[in-house]
Amino acid sequence: MLHGTLVKIKDIDEDDFQTTPVEWETHAMGLPPVELPIEVEIVQARTFKSQAEAIGVMQGLIGSKWNTKYPGTLGLFLHNKPNVRFAREVDFLRLTPTDKIEHRYIRNPLWRLKQGVYRHKVSTDAGMLVTPALQSQLYALLDIGHDKHWMQSFQLEDPQAKPLYKWQSDNSKRTDQLTHSPEQLLRLMHNILNYTKLPPIALEFKETGDACMFSVQTKKKGRDTDGGDGGEKPNFNWLHDIGQSEYEKLGDINTAPRIVFTGMKITMIMSWAMNARILIHELAHYFTFCIPTSYRLNKGEISLSFKQYQELFCGHGLLYMGVYARMLVKFYHVKEDWLLSSWDEAGLKYIAIDDLNLESVERAITGHYKAQSQD
Repeated sequence: MLHGTLVKIKDIDEDDFQTTPVEWETHAMGLPPVELPIEVEIVQARTFKSQAEAIGVMQGLIGSKWNTKYPGTLGLFLHNKPNVRFAREVDFLRLTPTDKIEHRYIRNPLWRLKQGVYRHKVSTDAGMLVTPALQSQLYALLDIGHDKHWMQSFQLEDPQAKPLYKWQSDNSKRTDQLTHSPEQLLRLMHNILNYTKLPPIALEFKETGDACMFSVQTKKKGRDTDGGDGGEKPNFNWLHDIGQSEYEKLGDINTAPRIVFTGMKITMIMSWAMNARILIHELAHYFTFCIPTSYRLNKGEISLSFKQYQELFCGHGLLYMGVYARMLVKFYHVKEDWLLSSWDEAGLKYIAIDDLNLESVERAITGHYKAQSQD
């Protein structure tokens, strides 16, 4: 039995398609599946007894109203998994504009861990001017636990942390936690960083541990012989130390002072946390840490009170939740209506962000607090 998914072709490069080897050539020469630039929309899933039956169905669609009106926009993916999003490669049957059935063996554009190729995009464009307010904001976005010293220094409460962890626990079974290999998670992370144009970050895997985390290393001084910090707060002067060769400066090189970080990484626990949803949770922390929004305690299109500043920028605040939601929808294929409705039921607060870029973040923050001021 073959699994099939009828698709509507929304965008395809005809030149690339015509020059792509046909299916039998790909298999005969032992070639890998072709990376074909194509955008599709799922119409219907069904099963077939054989490939011949599938081709017969495609032939039956030649005279359909849709194909007559929109020739060349119907296709069929044949795959070895019941759900097309779990198949890395597919046999692609396409009705061409001349009503021929062309057969290609391609990488699945609907694969759940796949993002399209983004050309001409730089992944290290993340320059941020240094101001005390910006530093305060960045520190506030750190997660509690591993970075507790920094959180204590700036005293932004994070009231949504436990409710969010509970929601995640209620909506994911323990058996769902081990679904990805390290290579798959690394590939997913690279796709997300490429899309958001964030700088690369280390992805570390540990055999065991209590928590996954996004963390930033800091130089600590005054450690005593027992391993304590001698009661001293972490030294933040290293953020200005852009002359040290051991630090990699983020963003374009110019004469303006810029924040630099050392040892940023995401840690995943291999015994229980090898899945995309947990990685996305940590990448959302990284995104909110790095995004150089213009909003500060006393700066931005709308002046924020301390209470508003805290609810927006704390570890799992409105900004983080909006970013996390957008990442889940875009890269984990969660239904947005269900997600936001579920969060509403759980009492979790968020701002609605249209896309994972600075302009969308600024627009979401401004829109949220403008609407709030009019209530």
